[in-house]
Amino acid sequence: MTHPDFILIGSGMMGMSIALHLSRAGKRVVLLEKDTIGKHASGVNAGGIRSLKRDADYLPLIHGSLDMWHNMEKVVGSDCGFYQTGYLIAAENANAMRELEERAAETHALGYTNEILIDKKQLKKLAPIVKDHCIGGIMSGKDGHSSPAETCCAFYKAIQKAGAVVHSNCEVLDITNGANGFTVRTSTHGTLHAEQVINCAGAWAGRIAAMVGDELPITPVGASVMVTARMPRLLHHFVSVQGRRLWFNQARNGTLFICGGYLADINQKTLETRMNFRTLQTCVQVAHDLFDIAEDLTIVRSWAGADGETPDLKPIISRSPFCDGMTHVCGFSKHGFALSPMVGKDVSAMLLDGTKSASLAPFKQERFEAL
Repeated sequence: MTHPDFILIGSGMMGMSIALHLSRAGKRVVLLEKDTIGKHASGVNAGGIRSLKRDADYLPLIHGSLDMWHNMEKVVGSDCGFYQTGYLIAAENANAMRELEERAAETHALGYTNEILIDKKQLKKLAPIVKDHCIGGIMSGKDGHSSPAETCCAFYKAIQKAGAVVHSNCEVLDITNGANGFTVRTSTHGTLHAEQVINCAGAWAGRIAAMVGDELPITPVGASVMVTARMPRLLHHFVSVQGRRLWFNQARNGTLFICGGYLADINQKTLETRMNFRTLQTCVQVAHDLFDIAEDLTIVRSWAGADGETPDLKPIISRSPFCDGMTHVCGFSKHGFALSPMVGKDVSAMLLDGTKSASLAPFKQERFEAL
């Protein structure tokens, strides 16, 4: 297919989710991936599906996505390994607890009642590994965990079944935009033509935008995750502590996932990532301060993946104001995996019939024009 209706660049969860909806609407879709499906941020994350303590701008998207995650079998024919865990944030002192109380009041005022305050007794029952100085917390029971590998595989199969064409190991070398739309030159599948191009290239999104003279304030970063040896069942929820950069989750097989925004090293030219063990040592020290079992942890593996980060740590989800026919869906700053089902649905609606979703309004590219 050399003349599709849409060319999508990047086969992470954003690209696949949009491709799925467009293909099911009868559109001819080609998805281009420079590496392999879900190799980077979409396949290299802890799999958390969190609504708890999300920025208010994200709430419509994450709650819409949560509904889809709970019914993923109907969406892609697989549950994607999703299971409901709940998320919990503990408070170490009165000031932290007051911040969580204010947070709960804010979200309740917006109509979201999933965030519930808990006292110390409830905290210790739900997360007994949290150290005794913690006095309470906040939780959201509907949140959960999905397997990134299973999810990427399920979406890949679903988009193929829907008729989308996927070219892996196919790098975009150049894009030109003329009177008849876009001409996209690739490394392995020649030249493609389409009136619409969707930039879902993650850490590479800035480079793709620059090919058509567009400028995106996206910095490539390396996200990292650590995994421990299997342990007896310690907790069900994803657990964090207010004001601390750390999340704990125990998978079904007993391993613990440890993450929290600790960045890996990334080569800004090649965008290859490498674990930063000094940073991981800081992460382990925080775990030691907060959780009773930290001394017993054995880290057996870790990994890092490239993602794109914006100055305000919020994505760009909008038509380009500078290049007709180009749409950017990128810059998710390590928060894209959980949001991808609803983003794909809303972006597809915008592209198919011009539907203007209120959920996408905060993420327009124009907000960076003054930078």
